Amino acid sequence: MSSVLMMLTSKASLPQPKQPGFFTERRLDETDFSGSMPYSSTANQSITIVRPR
Repeated sequence: MSSVLMMLTSKASLPQPKQPGFFTERRLDETDFSGSMPYSSTANQSITIVRPR
């Protein structure tokens, strides 16, 4: 726990982030949408209750 506290209170600067190796998100142009309605989506996902062992 003391190492976590030391990391949080440290004044050391972090290195600059690097470009990711790959990127899976797609960018959609406005021409991909039909009609004047804004783009929306839903994700059907279940909720899992996490319980300790």
